[in-house]
Amino acid sequence: MTQKRYTFNVTCSFTMQHTCDESEIEPDPGGNETDVEPTDRALLALARGLEELLSTHYPVSDVDASSDSEMLLGTADD
Repeated sequence: MTQKRYTFNVTCSFTMQHTCDESEIEPDPGGNETDVEPTDRALLALARGLEELLSTHYPVSDVDASSDSEMLLGTADD
């Protein structure tokens, strides 16, 4: 007897660490003068990279990456 298989769109959510170069950082418009956040371009590149990586195993779409100055974990010099 054959079983039916059901396919759904599933929204997944997770938090990850990501390190940005200094060129990928800009002042946080809602913060004080020392608050910084990743640029939109950096976050878009991250989202595209994650979508490409995940798509090797799953039909992934609509990956979104967001962050702001409140999510900054720290800084380091090379």
